[in-house]
Amino acid sequence: MSDGTPTFGYSDDNFRRRLVASLPSLELVAEGLARAGVSAEVSEYRFRENVQEIAGYTEGEKDLVLRKSRFCVEVKSRDLSWTTPGDYPYGTAFVDTVAGFERKRKKPIAYVLVSNRTGAMACVPEFTCTGWTQERRRDRERGILDNFYMVDRKLLVDLDWVCRLSFALETSSPDKYVDVLNDHGFGNTSAARYV
Repeated sequence: MSDGTPTFGYSDDNFRRRLVASLPSLELVAEGLARAGVSAEVSEYRFRENVQEIAGYTEGEKDLVLRKSRFCVEVKSRDLSWTTPGDYPYGTAFVDTVAGFERKRKKPIAYVLVSNRTGAMACVPEFTCTGWTQERRRDRERGILDNFYMVDRKLLVDLDWVCRLSFALETSSPDKYVDVLNDHGFGNTSAARYV
Protein backbone atom coordinates (compact mmCIF):
# COMPACT_ATOMS: atom_id res chain seq x y z
CA MET A 1 0.00 0.00 0.00
CA SER A 2 1.17 3.54 -0.66
CA ASP A 3 2.70 5.45 2.21
CA GLY A 4 0.64 8.61 1.48
CA THR A 5 3.61 10.56 0.10
CA PRO A 6 2.50 13.19 -2.42
CA THR A 7 3.05 12.04 -6.00
CA PHE A 8 2.48 14.23 -9.03
CA GLY A 9 1.29 16.82 -6.50
CA TYR A 10 -1.40 14.59 -4.94
CA SER A 11 -1.35 12.89 -1.58
CA ASP A 12 -3.26 9.60 -1.51
CA ASP A 13 -6.07 11.21 0.50
CA ASN A 14 -6.31 14.18 -1.88
CA PHE A 15 -6.37 11.87 -4.90
CA ARG A 16 -9.10 9.68 -3.40
CA ARG A 17 -11.16 12.77 -2.47
CA ARG A 18 -10.91 14.13 -6.02
CA LEU A 19 -11.77 10.74 -7.51
CA VAL A 20 -14.92 10.43 -5.40
CA ALA A 21 -15.86 14.06 -6.16
CA SER A 22 -15.64 13.35 -9.91
CA LEU A 23 -18.23 10.55 -9.84
CA PRO A 24 -21.32 12.85 -10.05
CA SER A 25 -19.93 14.39 -13.27
CA LEU A 26 -19.34 10.93 -14.73
CA GLU A 27 -22.92 9.92 -13.88
CA LEU A 28 -24.28 13.18 -15.31
CA VAL A 29 -22.56 12.55 -18.66
CA ALA A 30 -23.62 8.88 -18.71
CA GLU A 31 -27.23 9.96 -18.06
CA GLY A 32 -27.05 12.59 -20.82
CA LEU A 33 -25.76 10.00 -23.27
CA ALA A 34 -28.45 7.52 -22.19
CA ARG A 35 -31.25 10.08 -22.76
CA ALA A 36 -30.00 10.31 -26.36
CA GLY A 37 -29.92 6.53 -26.70
CA VAL A 38 -26.17 6.03 -26.25
CA SER A 39 -25.44 3.38 -23.65
CA ALA A 40 -22.27 4.04 -21.67
CA GLU A 41 -20.75 2.44 -18.63
CA VAL A 42 -18.79 4.24 -15.95
CA SER A 43 -15.45 2.49 -15.63
CA GLU A 44 -14.67 0.83 -12.37
CA TYR A 45 -11.89 2.64 -10.57
CA ARG A 46 -9.10 0.90 -8.75
CA PHE A 47 -6.74 2.79 -6.54
CA ARG A 48 -3.05 2.19 -7.18
CA GLU A 49 -1.09 0.24 -4.62
CA ASN A 50 2.17 2.13 -5.19
CA VAL A 51 3.61 5.11 -7.01
CA GLN A 52 5.13 2.97 -9.75
CA GLU A 53 1.64 1.96 -10.94
CA ILE A 54 0.56 5.52 -11.86
CA ALA A 55 1.79 5.41 -15.46
CA GLY A 56 0.07 2.07 -16.07
CA TYR A 57 -3.22 3.39 -14.73
CA THR A 58 -3.03 6.45 -16.98
CA GLU A 59 -2.30 4.34 -20.07
CA GLY A 60 -5.46 2.30 -19.72
CA GLU A 61 -7.73 4.72 -17.87
CA LYS A 62 -11.17 5.30 -19.39
CA ASP A 63 -13.89 7.33 -17.65
CA LEU A 64 -16.84 6.17 -19.76
CA VAL A 65 -16.96 3.36 -22.31
CA LEU A 66 -19.63 3.46 -25.02
CA ARG A 67 -21.13 -0.02 -24.88
CA LYS A 68 -21.78 -0.63 -28.59
CA SER A 69 -18.69 0.87 -30.17
CA ARG A 70 -16.32 0.37 -27.17
CA PHE A 71 -14.89 3.86 -27.77
CA CYS A 72 -14.28 5.90 -24.64
CA VAL A 73 -15.07 9.40 -23.42
CA GLU A 74 -13.09 11.30 -20.79
CA VAL A 75 -14.90 13.53 -18.30
CA LYS A 76 -13.32 16.58 -16.66
CA SER A 77 -15.09 18.61 -13.96
CA ARG A 78 -14.55 22.36 -14.00
CA ASP A 79 -15.35 24.85 -11.24
CA LEU A 80 -16.63 27.38 -13.80
CA SER A 81 -20.06 28.63 -14.91
CA TRP A 82 -21.41 28.28 -18.43
CA THR A 83 -24.65 27.11 -20.02
CA THR A 84 -23.62 26.23 -23.60
CA PRO A 85 -20.29 25.60 -25.32
CA GLY A 86 -20.66 29.02 -26.95
CA ASP A 87 -20.60 30.86 -23.62
CA TYR A 88 -17.68 28.96 -22.10
CA PRO A 89 -16.12 31.71 -19.94
CA TYR A 90 -12.63 31.74 -21.48
CA GLY A 91 -11.19 31.81 -24.99
CA THR A 92 -9.48 28.47 -24.37
CA ALA A 93 -10.29 25.45 -22.23
CA PHE A 94 -8.04 22.97 -20.46
CA VAL A 95 -8.30 19.54 -22.09
CA ASP A 96 -5.82 17.34 -20.22
CA THR A 97 -2.21 17.30 -19.12
CA VAL A 98 0.10 16.67 -22.03
CA ALA A 99 1.60 13.66 -20.26
CA GLY A 100 -1.82 12.22 -19.41
CA PHE A 101 -3.11 12.49 -22.97
CA GLU A 102 0.06 11.20 -24.58
CA ARG A 103 0.24 8.17 -22.26
CA LYS A 104 -3.24 6.93 -23.18
CA ARG A 105 -3.02 3.84 -25.36
CA LYS A 106 -6.56 4.36 -26.64
CA LYS A 107 -7.44 8.02 -27.07
CA PRO A 108 -10.99 9.05 -26.12
CA ILE A 109 -13.29 10.17 -28.95
CA ALA A 110 -14.07 13.25 -26.87
CA TYR A 111 -13.42 15.02 -23.61
CA VAL A 112 -16.59 16.23 -21.86
CA LEU A 113 -16.05 19.27 -19.65
CA VAL A 114 -18.73 19.52 -16.95
CA SER A 115 -19.50 22.70 -15.02
CA ASN A 116 -19.66 21.89 -11.29
CA ARG A 117 -21.77 25.03 -10.89
CA THR A 118 -24.41 24.61 -13.61
CA GLY A 119 -24.14 21.00 -14.82
CA ALA A 120 -23.63 22.31 -18.37
CA MET A 121 -21.33 20.40 -20.70
CA ALA A 122 -18.86 21.46 -23.37
CA CYS A 123 -17.21 18.73 -25.41
CA VAL A 124 -13.82 18.57 -27.10
CA PRO A 125 -13.66 16.15 -30.06
CA GLU A 126 -10.35 14.31 -29.91
CA PHE A 127 -9.67 14.74 -33.62
CA THR A 128 -9.29 18.49 -32.98
CA CYS A 129 -6.02 17.68 -31.14
CA THR A 130 -3.99 18.92 -34.10
CA GLY A 131 -5.29 22.40 -33.24
CA TRP A 132 -4.64 22.20 -29.50
CA THR A 133 -1.91 24.32 -27.99
CA GLN A 134 0.38 23.52 -25.09
CA GLU A 135 0.69 25.81 -22.10
CA ARG A 136 2.63 25.51 -18.89
CA ARG A 137 0.17 26.41 -16.15
CA ARG A 138 -0.24 26.09 -12.43
CA ASP A 139 -2.58 23.32 -11.39
CA ARG A 140 -4.41 24.92 -8.46
CA GLU A 141 -5.58 21.59 -7.05
CA ARG A 142 -2.13 20.03 -6.98
CA GLY A 143 -0.19 23.26 -6.46
CA ILE A 144 2.37 22.41 -9.15
CA LEU A 145 3.29 23.59 -12.64
CA ASP A 146 2.38 21.19 -15.46
CA ASN A 147 2.04 21.20 -19.24
CA PHE A 148 -1.57 21.24 -20.45
CA TYR A 149 -3.28 20.85 -23.78
CA MET A 150 -5.63 23.77 -24.41
CA VAL A 151 -8.41 24.01 -26.99
CA ASP A 152 -9.94 27.10 -28.57
CA ARG A 153 -13.51 27.73 -27.36
CA LYS A 154 -14.67 27.74 -31.02
CA LEU A 155 -13.93 24.00 -31.20
CA LEU A 156 -16.22 23.10 -28.28
CA VAL A 157 -19.41 21.21 -29.14
CA ASP A 158 -22.43 20.05 -27.16
CA LEU A 159 -23.13 16.53 -25.88
CA ASP A 160 -25.70 15.99 -28.64
CA TRP A 161 -22.89 16.25 -31.18
CA VAL A 162 -20.94 13.54 -29.31
CA CYS A 163 -24.08 11.37 -29.35
CA ARG A 164 -24.44 11.78 -33.12
CA LEU A 165 -20.77 10.92 -33.55
CA SER A 166 -21.26 7.84 -31.39
CA PHE A 167 -24.21 6.67 -33.50
CA ALA A 168 -22.15 7.13 -36.66
CA LEU A 169 -19.30 5.13 -35.16
CA GLU A 170 -21.65 2.37 -33.99
CA THR A 171 -22.89 1.87 -37.54
CA SER A 172 -19.32 1.94 -38.92
CA SER A 173 -20.62 4.21 -41.65
CA PRO A 174 -17.98 6.63 -42.96
CA ASP A 175 -20.73 8.59 -44.73
CA LYS A 176 -22.65 9.19 -41.48
CA TYR A 177 -19.41 10.06 -39.73
CA VAL A 178 -18.52 12.67 -42.37
CA ASP A 179 -22.07 14.08 -42.16
CA VAL A 180 -21.67 14.60 -38.40
CA LEU A 181 -18.36 16.37 -38.96
CA ASN A 182 -19.80 18.59 -41.68
CA ASP A 183 -22.80 19.49 -39.47
CA HIS A 184 -20.43 21.35 -37.17
CA GLY A 185 -18.16 22.74 -39.85
CA PHE A 186 -15.27 20.36 -39.17
CA GLY A 187 -15.02 19.61 -42.88
CA ASN A 188 -13.47 16.51 -44.31
CA THR A 189 -11.61 15.26 -41.28
CA SER A 190 -10.60 11.72 -42.14
CA ALA A 191 -13.48 9.32 -41.64
CA ALA A 192 -10.91 6.54 -41.37
CA ARG A 193 -9.73 7.97 -38.03
CA TYR A 194 -12.24 5.85 -36.09
CA VAL A 195 -14.05 3.61 -38.58
